[in-house]
Amino acid sequence: LNGTNTYTGATLVSQGECRFGSAYRGASAVTVADGAKLGCWSEAAGASAKLVTATVGSSAGAGLSVSFTGQTGNPTSPAAYITNLTLNGTISVQVAAVNLAVSATPIPLVRYVNLSGSGTLTNVSSGIGGYVTNNTVSKTIELVVTSITPLVWSGTPANTWDIGTSVNWKLGATPV
Repeated sequence: LNGTNTYTGATLVSQGECRFGSAYRGASAVTVADGAKLGCWSEAAGASAKLVTATVGSSAGAGLSVSFTGQTGNPTSPAAYITNLTLNGTISVQVAAVNLAVSATPIPLVRYVNLSGSGTLTNVSSGIGGYVTNNTVSKTIELVVTSITPLVWSGTPANTWDIGTSVNWKLGATPV
């Protein structure tokens, strides 16, 4: 969702992912069921989705997908501002960005005003080694990048240049 919304009813994400972009303006409470994902998308440096209330997971946990597009390197602004954020269960955090670098400086993912729930955060980002942490001083969920494993076109088994069809793209493979 990436635009102004006039409805005020609740938004329930029961399966898959619902992604909110920086142009999203809505007052509805967002609830993400166990196994589903809340997506936050920053399509330019400094652009952030803004949500009033989001509850991620109810007991077993859900996903938080954070995407930074239209920018390269380690982002300095979060992909989302969520006033009231509740995390329950294990929250699998997946980050997508271009040209991230290993750095001791954390990448802000989501900034909040109020945080509640008993959720724990875990990094499941493909090719990005590191950990997700909650900075209670800045009220920000952050990613610390400790290693990068690049996605490489290996040319095997099919020697076909495509995306999403063959298995020629591999993490950390030797290029052809």
